Amino acid sequence: MEPVAVLFNPSSGRGKSKRKKGQIEAKFKQYAIPYKWFASRNEAHLKELAQTAAQSFPIIIAVGGDTTFQLIASEVLSSDTDPALAMAATGSENDIACVLGWSELDSLCEAIRAGRDRRMDVGLLEIIGGSAKVYFIGALSLGLGVEVNRFVAGFWRRFPLAAKGGNFIQNMAGILGIKDSFKYNRVPLRVKLKCERFEREMDFSLMVFANIPSYAGGIELTPGVTAFDGKIDCCVISSDNFLQTLLIGLRARKGRHISSNNVEIISDTAFEIISPYNIDLQYDGETIHSVKAFKVSILTAALKVLV
Repeated sequence: MEPVAVLFNPSSGRGKSKRKKGQIEAKFKQYAIPYKWFASRNEAHLKELAQTAAQSFPIIIAVGGDTTFQLIASEVLSSDTDPALAMAATGSENDIACVLGWSELDSLCEAIRAGRDRRMDVGLLEIIGGSAKVYFIGALSLGLGVEVNRFVAGFWRRFPLAAKGGNFIQNMAGILGIKDSFKYNRVPLRVKLKCERFEREMDFSLMVFANIPSYAGGIELTPGVTAFDGKIDCCVISSDNFLQTLLIGLRARKGRHISSNNVEIISDTAFEIISPYNIDLQYDGETIHSVKAFKVSILTAALKVLV
């Protein structure tokens, strides 16, 4: 078996990556997986490592969260090579790893040993009037998807010791973020949404373009979509207050939100969004600021992943 490249993001998961480093290496040795370990110093260095690894290794393993995987995948997609990717999940939410079957280290190692791969779809974001193309693996969101993550990031900065509270504290911070967003009128928002079937204006608190069903730490916001079906699902939540939104969120954890009058799911291969004002977008943990018009489409079977 040829060595695999392991691209390690030590800052992922608020220190979780560093804590799991020894466990990951021990598993690789247990499964007799030869590897070369590369630790990144920052985001730019991680991209450089991905560019180099794509030229030299048949398999690249990301150690980090959804953002880490997206950064590495974007470099691979921009190269002229075609290595297979997988991930040792050490991030805060790990939606991509959960959907693709890498949430447990044993499952990841079995996939590496078997060498089975499959080509998955990738989302493409194009800012109208801009030149750069942006790839996303999991989801792209507007409204609460941006505002809540921004609030939670600030919460961790103010209360770093709260990270020891795990998912419970993170969920509570998210709820506070929703309340804060409505309190200061950051949502609802209004945009014009175009797709093959219609064109209309929409008011929403959350809009998500999903390539995978899992969102925000395991919520199946778009249960019908997969990373292998050649389409994007747009979930529009049109709630206009905190309590209504919280109820939809609780229903979503049990898959019952899609019956709500305030939830619409639109499936297509491409969308265009026009806003009357500047809005921020978030994709796989990364943020783009001050956008007024953009397109979202699907690149079918664009990325090779281990399964």
